[in-house]
Amino acid sequence: MSTTDQNFRQLRFGSFVLDLSRSVLLHEGRQVPLRRQAFDTLRYMAEHSGRVVSKGELVEAVWASPPADPDGSIVQCVKEIRKALGTDARWMIRTVPGAGYEFKADVFKADVFKADVEPAHPKTEASESPIRVSSSRAAIGELWRRPALTATAAVILIAVSAGTIVQVKERAPNANAAHYAILGTALADRRTSNDNREALTLFDKALDLDPDNVLALIGYARVLVNDLTEGWVPSQDRSVRLAQAETALDHALKIDPDHPDAHQMMGTIWRVRGKPEQAIAELEQALRLAPNRAWVRSELGRSRLEAGDSAGAIRELEIAMHLRPQEPAIYIWYFQAGMAAVHASDGETALRWFQKSEEASPAYRRFVAVWRAVALADLGREDEARSLLVGYLSNKPAITIASWRRNFVDGSETVAAQRARIAGVLRRLGVPDGDFTSGSVR
Repeated sequence: MSTTDQNFRQLRFGSFVLDLSRSVLLHEGRQVPLRRQAFDTLRYMAEHSGRVVSKGELVEAVWASPPADPDGSIVQCVKEIRKALGTDARWMIRTVPGAGYEFKADVFKADVFKADVEPAHPKTEASESPIRVSSSRAAIGELWRRPALTATAAVILIAVSAGTIVQVKERAPNANAAHYAILGTALADRRTSNDNREALTLFDKALDLDPDNVLALIGYARVLVNDLTEGWVPSQDRSVRLAQAETALDHALKIDPDHPDAHQMMGTIWRVRGKPEQAIAELEQALRLAPNRAWVRSELGRSRLEAGDSAGAIRELEIAMHLRPQEPAIYIWYFQAGMAAVHASDGETALRWFQKSEEASPAYRRFVAVWRAVALADLGREDEARSLLVGYLSNKPAITIASWRRNFVDGSETVAAQRARIAGVLRRLGVPDGDFTSGSVR
């Protein structure tokens, strides 16, 4: 079983208190129901905050003898803990696929009789905790909240209770964390799978040094979502990666609620989840905070497409093109405008956009081909469409109706009907139904 230095009777994190003497979880002084095994699991993770603990380690620490289903027991305990922590669980508990869980909140030990508070993991003088408590006669809840990357905390005196003064010392940003975050952002901008993987490593390094680095949190979410939208990871990883990305963005927005990049990425997540109306709301908020962002406009266009507004989608994409006519990746915006035209059964307009996309990036032709074939068929040019697909299928035999559909989550009944029609055209042109899992055609 897990043990804690008996000089300390409480573990405090955020607005929660683990009362070790009574084995209860408190939130702002009120008890939160939690089974004993779930309590002990939370306690062990809190005692080892900042590192990944495996399920096997948790089983050994919490159960006197292994349960019949160790993995299921741990999963159930973590589920109960997350429910108890509410929305805070999104950033406090990180699931590390294949490794275990990491408790990311700052944890402080407290002796309720002496009212002393110190970090659960003592730090060296060089990395001294930014909190010092001079005296206290009552439990202390959430003592401090780290600032955004570019902010410098002032010296703040907080009266927690009668006779309690908490001094928060000036805290400068972690320069090394900022360095890794900037490098990661530059790599993510290159939009290749290898660069995306390297960027993820850099963002992880930044967050290890400073879990509140907003640029790294947003970048971390961005590369996880890029993996999905670009088809660089298996579709079965979708739900886990989206949850990890959303957790990072939730934390970033707690630190800086008005960061336009965080709202932009949250909009992308909503769109990928098949919730275009929520996506549009987040993206419009991003534009209110930072007008004339071309990539926000393009993402808003894609979200309007998912909401069933093809005309609105093309309009937003055209604004993005006007704002950044020299954008290196403008061929993506051309392609998405063509997609919107196909959804609206406007083959002539679609072919014009696809032509511009291929001219801007001949290598992108492999993504355009399937959609160009549908546009041709809509115009009655089915022989030409079949000829185009014959060449495509010979180069990418993994494409099927099923693999094409897996690239999308229909956000509205209108879009579902449009994609059903497009799938019917592809089937008529000779694309097999099948169920291959590889390949991405956007």
